[in-house]
Amino acid sequence: MIILQCDFDFVGDLAEQTEAMRPLAESICREPGFIWKIWTGSTADGKAGGIYLFDTREHAQAYAAMHEQRLAAMGVVNFRALILDVQQPLSAITRAPL
Repeated sequence: MIILQCDFDFVGDLAEQTEAMRPLAESICREPGFIWKIWTGSTADGKAGGIYLFDTREHAQAYAAMHEQRLAAMGVVNFRALILDVQQPLSAITRAPL
């Protein structure tokens, strides 16, 4: 399993983001290899993003590339993506939702 961690500059209200991003959230569920996403954000720091779990590195990389282009088309700047392997045995001990 692979973690994709993304963040980008965000100016706005995170509560308002919930309804505006509902169609995006629904589309993410249909992406190849997608397992789950935790949405993140901090109005104080001007950041938004998410932590994703994918089944393979290839699926995570493909999604990150597509997502960066999609967000750029929406005017999002300073997109950053980090792809990491999940340390499953230790994650299981600490109750990760795997």
